[in-house]
Amino acid sequence: MEHTTLPYISLLLASSLETLHLTTHGDSTSFLTTHGARCADLTEFSMFTVELSTSAQISTAFNSFLGHLTQIDTIDVNWMVYASFGHLAALPMLRTLVIRQNNQCKLELPSRVRFAALSDLQLHFSSFKTAGRMLEAMETPQLSSIELASVSYAKANIIRDILKRLQQRLRTKQLRTIRVDTDPQTVPRNFATHNTITLHTIEPLLSFISLAHVDIQLNAGFDLSDSCIARVAEAWPPIETLRLTLPYDAKHAGESSITIAGLQTFACNCPLLDTLGLLLDGSFEPPEVKTIDVFAHQDSLRILEVGISVVKYPESVADFLSAVFPALAKIETYWECSDAIQDEFDSVSAWNFVETQLKFGVKVRSRERLLGQLHGSSLPAIHESCDSD
Repeated sequence: MEHTTLPYISLLLASSLETLHLTTHGDSTSFLTTHGARCADLTEFSMFTVELSTSAQISTAFNSFLGHLTQIDTIDVNWMVYASFGHLAALPMLRTLVIRQNNQCKLELPSRVRFAALSDLQLHFSSFKTAGRMLEAMETPQLSSIELASVSYAKANIIRDILKRLQQRLRTKQLRTIRVDTDPQTVPRNFATHNTITLHTIEPLLSFISLAHVDIQLNAGFDLSDSCIARVAEAWPPIETLRLTLPYDAKHAGESSITIAGLQTFACNCPLLDTLGLLLDGSFEPPEVKTIDVFAHQDSLRILEVGISVVKYPESVADFLSAVFPALAKIETYWECSDAIQDEFDSVSAWNFVETQLKFGVKVRSRERLLGQLHGSSLPAIHESCDSD
């Protein structure tokens, strides 16, 4: 609902209204002050505004509005002032809070405020440093999901400090979802060199043993190896979605030491993994399936996001992935977004070949299972083990 309709909003508000999304370009204080009582049944409220009012005026009006929202579950606003934090924390049913920093409003950080019921926190700020300071000002004993986003460069030490703070504040079984991402701008080479995300950066997250969704996409890139992802896989058995990579529109390649063969660790440790996003080093040929006596496989992985990874042995890669991840049928690349020069092996065509082979294998196995059911018999079970190197 745009600002021009605000004078007529009273015609639309009803006592049973549950969801309200507003976009304004001007003074919204009159609406917040006047219509709070008619929004008592709201469970979801969002407001995006370019404010002409002062912070004090916004705060007074917003606090008055919040006083009526006893049923509210979700609040999404693009500004926040100190005086509103206590009122937000007092909302008994507030589970989701999204704050998007508006640079036209001065961000005033509160002293420590306890949000007793909050389970989902999303902070979209101009810098991760500011997001970290905001996080420091909040006590969130029930937090299970957090999203941090910024348009600035991501400094590795600041990211680690934020993750360390979460480790100190939350219980090991508490956090289920974390997302950290930044604007996919090209970063200076010197910055990327000194701020590449390593295992040391994300190590505080390894203590959260119930993580199911980890999505970290930062423009400085990652420097991970097979041994690093082995630790990650062992730390997060319940993981369903895992991305440790560059943003989708990143214009630079980054580097990786993760081999195709190294992905087997996820088959051994992560039975629920459905989507995996990593930058891979495909210059090494994976082992032939027939040379491995006892081979582990995982039936849940469906999507592999390889970004701008180079692959040199598509036939061997397809055979290996099909054996380890028999349900895998989708390979996603980012080459169309990159300015990087493709090498002589043409990674786009190579990954397309791998995907075609995987889809064919999935179709064949599906047909075999169907035939087995029609004949009243099942296929021989594949012996699984994680003891092989």
